[in-house]
Amino acid sequence: MDSLAAYPRVSAVGWRLVIAGAALWGAIQLLPSHHIATIGLLLIVAFLALADLCVSLTRQPVLQARPTTTDDAREAEHLRALLDAVATALFVLDAQGRIVRCNRAARRMAGAMVSRLEDVAALDPRTISILQALPAGARRLVRAKDGRNLLVWCGSFTAPGAAPQRLLSLQWVAGELDAVEIEAWHAMTRVLTHEMMNALAPIVSLTESLAALPDHPPQTARALATIERRATHLLGFVERYRQLGDLPRPVPEAFDLSVLVTDVAQSTMSLEDIGIRLDLSLPTEPARIIADPELLERALANLLQNAADAVRGQPSPRITIELTTEKTETILRVRDNGPGIPVDRIDEVFVPFFTTKEGGSGIGLSLSRQIAAAHHATLMAVQSDEGACFELRIPAADGEPSAH
Repeated sequence: MDSLAAYPRVSAVGWRLVIAGAALWGAIQLLPSHHIATIGLLLIVAFLALADLCVSLTRQPVLQARPTTTDDAREAEHLRALLDAVATALFVLDAQGRIVRCNRAARRMAGAMVSRLEDVAALDPRTISILQALPAGARRLVRAKDGRNLLVWCGSFTAPGAAPQRLLSLQWVAGELDAVEIEAWHAMTRVLTHEMMNALAPIVSLTESLAALPDHPPQTARALATIERRATHLLGFVERYRQLGDLPRPVPEAFDLSVLVTDVAQSTMSLEDIGIRLDLSLPTEPARIIADPELLERALANLLQNAADAVRGQPSPRITIELTTEKTETILRVRDNGPGIPVDRIDEVFVPFFTTKEGGSGIGLSLSRQIAAAHHATLMAVQSDEGACFELRIPAADGEPSAH
């Protein structure tokens, strides 16, 4: 390869030697009596030619850039489209820490085209410091500005003819874990529901048959009534359990979430009849999303019911629904001024049948979380200065339905 690269330079030196030889021949013909001068001139020209040849052979070859072909451009476009289709945010940083490339997920996380990690909207200063100090090959779980977890991987690579660069991969953890957890609940629900229904149905039937027989002693009648009552209660429990596994598949459509929030709020104005104040904070522009409006209405109704239960008995009960729109997502928050959620229980509120309320079913928040996961959204309990706050984040759909 090196000899091929040097070939043009050797050819150039050969042309110089030919020209020098022609000049010498002419000098010899013109000056036949001055042999010493001719020989001296010949030696000088030969020395200069050899020196020129050595310099040319030792000089580093100048690499010519290969012209970009149509196939190259098509391949580059294909790779860009492939990277943009990846849900993981990818940032390429140069030696000075500047962002030189990023994919669509990274731009959505940043909120705009940015040139520094410090300008990424989703990251706080502490997380940015961790990312900047992360060595190549390291993995780290970090927390975003909104409290969600991110799994980060750092890599290093060097492209031909370029300085070393760092690659940061940032992936939201909550959505993936939610989907796995929900699928596990569904599998367990199907098994337990089947087993409990098979066991309870004959008990209820036999109890009803025995109770219909005449002349029962009082003690037997009371025992049969207790069995029937408890079996009926368990059947109701199983029916609620079945709801966790029977969530319908989303049917996404484009609509204004502000209108849906207003409709749900108006349908729950009975809260004011029991002394609960309901405040709405909506954006001035339409909050258009692509989702299943019936399922989101069900999720919002569950969140409102949970908030109403929390503030019941408070001196000045209040619930606030706040809707904001950002470039990358639409955020729906339901706040209340109730007693709030203990810090050690904040991860348990979405567990099916977990409840701190007397007579509560413990499935409302779990169902709402399933609805969020079905739309690639996240529902979480966030820290609040007063009471509890549940935050539903629905990602921008980019013109495509956001449901599974």
